[in-house]
Amino acid sequence: SASEQLAGITAAEGRLKLSGGVLVHEPNAFDLVAVAAIEEREKSCQQFAHTTLLILMQKGYPVEAFTEPDKITEIKGTAKLVKMEHTLNVINSDDISDVEYTKLQHANKILESEYFSIEKHECKSQLALDNEPLEEDVLFWDGGRIKPAFERFEIVTAQIDDISMLDEYESETMTAAKDKSYATSQKIIFSSVMNLLQDKK
Repeated sequence: SASEQLAGITAAEGRLKLSGGVLVHEPNAFDLVAVAAIEEREKSCQQFAHTTLLILMQKGYPVEAFTEPDKITEIKGTAKLVKMEHTLNVINSDDISDVEYTKLQHANKILESEYFSIEKHECKSQLALDNEPLEEDVLFWDGGRIKPAFERFEIVTAQIDDISMLDEYESETMTAAKDKSYATSQKIIFSSVMNLLQDKK
């Protein structure tokens, strides 16, 4: 979008300033011209695509919506069935306690049924479920891929003092770089992007 491209320009030129934990910039005359040019270019690209299709159709060329080959459709269907089977295995697996979960996490070798129990335990824990997970719960949890989104949400909605304390704690406990949340940086980036998207000055 025009806002995103303008953000890239101002960042490259070093015109973003940190104010109150938020990156801000004052648009200049060039920014206004650049935004207008970017928007005009995007409109031109859309019009070019539409015009090209009309010309091809007028000249008798067949224009059809893209359809996936049968093989790709078959592969997607198989993948969907495999995912559904996996989801049902997680739902129907045995419940385990926190102690059992920790033991299985550190075990050298586990059974397939125990692996499903681990997933079920993590799903219930990360989604704060008191009852048995439903099919939509497991699909939403998506093998734990939703967890980082929850963590980012907690960070960007937290107070500045809490974020600073988290960064200090991770620094004092010598948390590995790959495991650090970099909460302050996440907060600044999120706030800056939201301000740019909302065209706040």
